[in-house]
Amino acid sequence: MLRKRILELVLSGAASLAPLAASAQAHFLRGDSNHDQELDVSDAVTTLLYLFAGAPAPPCLDALDVDDSGSIEVTDAVAFLRFAFAAGPPPAAPFPVFEADPTPDAVSCLPEVPGPAAEGGSILSGDISQDLTLRADKTYRIVSGAYMKPGTTLTIEAGVTIFGDSATRAFLVIERGAKIFAVGTRTHPVVFTSDKQVGQRRAGDWGGVVICGRAPANPVGGEWIVKGFQNLYAGGGPSPDPDESSGRLSYVRVEYAGAEVMGYPITALTFAAVGAGTQLDHIMAKEGRDDGLEWYGGTCSLKYALAVRIEDDGIDCEYGWQGRVQFAVCIQKPSAGNHGWQAAEDDTQPRLEPLTLPTLSNVTLIGAYASGSRSAGGLRIRRFAGVNFYNGIIQGWHEAGVLLSSNFGPVEVDRCAFYGNATNCSGSTTVCLGDAVFPSAPERLRLRASRRGLGEPGASGPPRHRVEAPSPEGSGVDRSLVRLGLVRRRGPA
Repeated sequence: MLRKRILELVLSGAASLAPLAASAQAHFLRGDSNHDQELDVSDAVTTLLYLFAGAPAPPCLDALDVDDSGSIEVTDAVAFLRFAFAAGPPPAAPFPVFEADPTPDAVSCLPEVPGPAAEGGSILSGDISQDLTLRADKTYRIVSGAYMKPGTTLTIEAGVTIFGDSATRAFLVIERGAKIFAVGTRTHPVVFTSDKQVGQRRAGDWGGVVICGRAPANPVGGEWIVKGFQNLYAGGGPSPDPDESSGRLSYVRVEYAGAEVMGYPITALTFAAVGAGTQLDHIMAKEGRDDGLEWYGGTCSLKYALAVRIEDDGIDCEYGWQGRVQFAVCIQKPSAGNHGWQAAEDDTQPRLEPLTLPTLSNVTLIGAYASGSRSAGGLRIRRFAGVNFYNGIIQGWHEAGVLLSSNFGPVEVDRCAFYGNATNCSGSTTVCLGDAVFPSAPERLRLRASRRGLGEPGASGPPRHRVEAPSPEGSGVDRSLVRLGLVRRRGPA
């Protein structure tokens, strides 16, 4: 009987529901009706059961609205089935990217629940002294400052949206001894974003995320109070733990961050003396007013990262960070962005040990020189900091591809391609022995994964670094490699 009724409604197109409550602007993937992070026939079944069998409403009703008509109809289930099995048109946006609804309407999605998150609500604020899990059946909001206290664990499920309250310049802190496990997926990342409506979100709407650990760092005494805070400490003091774990971040996006706290803008995602036991991969910083990602000391490493349209440095590091990054891209914001990647020591005591000396492999730094960027460098090294930079691409920087100050530290840049910079290397005639330029467009390049990265399985043995052109004929490119003549040396004492 139910099957017959559904068929009648399909033929007549008469089934429709009135508009529902206003959307909370959560991020979602249209078509994932049952919110199981998969797109399959069960999503169409969920829609039909909800419409005709009295099944409970799914967490995100807007995901059922496949054609984005503003109401849930049987035609949404039919449209999804055609897409899945008959090469029909795909669902309306947000699809296939996990985003907020670009055309918000009255259909709700994961509305916020009043009350503290620890009591089943949506609000994170103040000191949180117990373990907390943010589940994918609702959205959450950080109000003012939320501090995970030592000994606690914050777990965030895949597909969760956390709003930073713009009115209170909200921020999230993971204190020393606390942990965060924010583990998203490729299709359903964990998203920290502005609470403003789509189209009104801007860099600096809210603060950001700060993670503190007890790993080594070079401030006097091995610990310090994080800038912008009164009693927030980072570093292990006289007994640092280089292998400490602060948890795991995987498939995490932090966007529209950078509001000031006590006169200091907050980086979208800050790692303050975070240890090597912390797992970091697939992380994106987008539209931040301050830096995108920043390390203050510590030993943690990161694999797969993107910093895009950041208004200061895409990625920054200081205080003796000696971790590694592999497979990262920084794209400068035209007319606003600063350097692609900066390594520097503290300006008041720049010679403290350990030196900031990260190893960066397969990193691409893209400037906006051609579209009106302000003066900046792709890779900037200063105040006795150093860097090992392998197998990268540096393109389109207004001041220089590599910008070395007069007091740079140990530097090695090897097997890298340069394209479209005002000059490829600037700041030291003793180190910059020559330029390496690809005359062909950078999209013609293919870089092999550097074996000086984070240790892919099977990557043992001697390092291999090659920059290749798929078709060398007529390009003027040596197919074997192009090398920038930088050697490892220390700047003036």
